[in-house]
Amino acid sequence: MGDTTIFYAVLSPESTKKAEACSNKRNIPLSVLGEATNNNYISKPGELHGNENDSDLPRLFQYVSTANAELQGENAELSYMVDVLQTENRRQQAQINELRTEIVRKQAEIDELRTENVRGTSSFGIQDRTLSYERRMSGFKLKTASWQRIMSDKKYKTASCKDRTLRCERPC
Repeated sequence: MGDTTIFYAVLSPESTKKAEACSNKRNIPLSVLGEATNNNYISKPGELHGNENDSDLPRLFQYVSTANAELQGENAELSYMVDVLQTENRRQQAQINELRTEIVRKQAEIDELRTENVRGTSSFGIQDRTLSYERRMSGFKLKTASWQRIMSDKKYKTASCKDRTLRCERPC
């Protein structure tokens, strides 16, 4: 808002001196580009056309002052809109950051579940192996028990006394 808008006036060389003097009094930045036209309008931003009549100079400066005030008002509106858009941008950036944080958290949960799944699979595998070992051992025990029964029924005497699985009829 503190920016100064520079208006360029096209004046004759005679009017240039008076325009500069008037410009210095009113603190209006004014650059002289060349000859004047007979129109009082701004054809492009920053380009003011006026006629050579010296009596028109105060009116031109008034016109420049009014245009400058309008532009400062527009500048203030645009500054406000920029502030609103920057605020909205910051809000959306905060939402994006929250979503990124949520994505990272969800990814960590997924990784944890994958790790548990791998652990669970391997522990199930261990349990399966343990069960099959127990089944095999129980089958072996059954076989051993039946073999012991057969050996004891036949009173097979070749077994050593150190073998505790067989009933030994000899004193050890």
